[in-house]
Amino acid sequence: MACAQFKADTGFYPPDNATDAAKVLQAMYPRSTTIGATYNGGGSLTNPNQFLVHFLAGPQGTGWAIDSPVAPGPSATTKKGPWMTFQTSELSGNMVIDPWEKPLQYRASGTGGAYGPTPAGGIAAYTDTGNKVFNQGGVQVISSGPNKAMGSGGNLPTPGTAGADDLANFNGGYQLGARP
Repeated sequence: MACAQFKADTGFYPPDNATDAAKVLQAMYPRSTTIGATYNGGGSLTNPNQFLVHFLAGPQGTGWAIDSPVAPGPSATTKKGPWMTFQTSELSGNMVIDPWEKPLQYRASGTGGAYGPTPAGGIAAYTDTGNKVFNQGGVQVISSGPNKAMGSGGNLPTPGTAGADDLANFNGGYQLGARP
C-alpha cells in the first residue's frame, strides 16, 4: 500500500536503482536544479531493498536526511512523505527483513514502466512460463520463506528448489514453487 501511495504522490514507484532514483527525485523536487543524472544516496545505497527503505521512510539510523535526501537547492519544493514507518525490528542493515530475519527482495517497474536489468544486489523480475512478468508495471516484493534461501528470479522455482518456498506480493499467498 505504501508503494501505491508513493506512486500516487510522485507518479513513480519507489525506485530500485540509482538511475531511476534520480528521475524520481526530480519528480519529488520538480524545481530543483541540483539533482544529477544519477543518485545513490551518497554512495550508501547498494541494494534495491535499501532504495525502498530510503524512499518510503527516509532515515532509520542511517544518517540520511528525511527532508532532503539530496541537497535540492533553495528553489526545490518540500519533499512529500514519509509513506511508511518501519520499526527497528523490521530492519537490518538499512533493509526490510522478513519474519525469518532475511532481507526482502524488491523490484520496481521503473520510471519507464517496465522492469529494467537486474540491479546490483537484486534478483531478476519473476516471470511465468511464458516469460510474462508478474505485476508488470508495478512492484515485486519477495520473502525468502521459511528455508531462508532466496530464489534467483526469472521463471518461478520448481518444488524442492531453493526459492520454492519464497513468498511474494504477486502469488496470491501461495509459495512460489506451489503456484500452478
